[in-house]
Amino acid sequence: MSYNSSEDKSAKMLGTIVVLAVLFGGLGYLFYWALPMLITFTSNILFLTIGLLVIGGVLFILLHPRTRFLIGSLIKSIFRKD
Repeated sequence: MSYNSSEDKSAKMLGTIVVLAVLFGGLGYLFYWALPMLITFTSNILFLTIGLLVIGGVLFILLHPRTRFLIGSLIKSIFRKD
């Protein structure tokens, strides 16, 4: 039994739609399964970045003489006003 060209195209189109639906469904399920891990990983990276920036800023203030002097002068002027 042979298909004519329009039935063959319809069968190929239906097969393609089914394969894409299964593929996207599988990817959606995988994403749904991995989403909590991705959120945890992203928040950990965000907190690590913020922590390193704070540590870097504090080290810069402590190690750079001009900045240390300016911050010290700022703190002294704040406490003098009280």
